[in-house]
Amino acid sequence: MTERPDSRDPEQRDDHPNDTKPPRPAILAGHRQVGKRFIPPLAQLNLKPVSYTVTGIPELLWIALLQHQVGEREAADICARIAKAFVAPDQNPAWCACATVLGQLAEDSRTRLQEAIDHKRDAVAEALAPLARQYPNFPLSYLSSASNASEHRSNDLERLKLCVSSVYDKRSTPGMRMQATAIYMAFIGEQLVVSPDTSLANFPEIEKYPATEESRAIGVSVCATVNMLIGTAIANQDRLKWANYFWNRGLELEPIDSSLVLSMSEYGADDA
Repeated sequence: MTERPDSRDPEQRDDHPNDTKPPRPAILAGHRQVGKRFIPPLAQLNLKPVSYTVTGIPELLWIALLQHQVGEREAADICARIAKAFVAPDQNPAWCACATVLGQLAEDSRTRLQEAIDHKRDAVAEALAPLARQYPNFPLSYLSSASNASEHRSNDLERLKLCVSSVYDKRSTPGMRMQATAIYMAFIGEQLVVSPDTSLANFPEIEKYPATEESRAIGVSVCATVNMLIGTAIANQDRLKWANYFWNRGLELEPIDSSLVLSMSEYGADDA
């Protein structure tokens, strides 16, 4: 029986003699083998992830409050100025998106930060006022004047609840905007450098989140990276001091049924 000839275009045939297919990248490229385990690239950086809910929200909430007050673009500009204020050849500052890190700044560094945002000092002070008034140990209270707390309590709590609820889901649009701004600060502050073949290499696409597939893929990387950067930035400090205080103070300000509350000491194990 005569074999039927292949009628496909030669360019589409697998047996084309000049066909030079690019080699496929190895599935585990970049992974490091330790015994029988393969460790992915990010896990090799000795980063220390934290819980977004327990630790991430308190550390980054100041960014969300700023976004609520002045809008996302203006907030991004202010945050960029803060990050740039600490970029210098002789400095290796921790990631300054974390409230804990900004609260530990020396007096001269605080002055430099205030000078960097001087053009928007009043807007920043107003945005952070609910935390500065109702949370006496708020690390960034030096950026806001704390007037009579009881006089403003009702309005402050409503603003805080609205803000926290909007970012509680880290994959919500407000939650992603808050985390993306924090990542933006890491790029500016040079705490984060990414390979061209990773999703974060096209970071500006996050502005389209969640409308495009690429922006959603970048969003996944943003969430994972934020948790690890926070853990690393506050690793040498009391990493849950501000987070524990934030949630416990919230219960003091607005008590709820204790049977519904999961003890922070039990839940604060920084589950990823």
